[in-house]
Amino acid sequence: MQDDKRKALIIDDNWTCLTKSEILLKKTFQCETASNGFEGFLKFCQALKKNEPFDLILLDINMPEMNGIHVLEAIREIEGLVNVSSEKTAKIIMVTASDESGSIFSSFKKGCESYLVKPYTERQLFGELEKMGLADGVKV
Repeated sequence: MQDDKRKALIIDDNWTCLTKSEILLKKTFQCETASNGFEGFLKFCQALKKNEPFDLILLDINMPEMNGIHVLEAIREIEGLVNVSSEKTAKIIMVTASDESGSIFSSFKKGCESYLVKPYTERQLFGELEKMGLADGVKV
């Protein structure tokens, strides 16, 4: 693990999706994972407290303990409370099986940067990362 890698947090209760995302991202990110929303939110808070924030968060919507929309809201609220500048906030991609327009609209309204419907491809993921300036020239 290189210290110069960006940090990513993958929050998903589906082990297969979590593992796939980690395999794809570990090319360019130092990855941590959480298997439910509450655990993911705690990891986010701990990293922020240590001044080692995540650059990217892949966040499932339908999870136990705390759903992804609530995690997204809580993350944005904490970032606001501790005055994280807009260019330093975590880039959040919602990754979910739901392509329902209400779910998509709600996610963007609460502050995500992108939304991918599962199953997504490596090309789709890195296309979104490229738009956010986080792809580091990875070719897929």
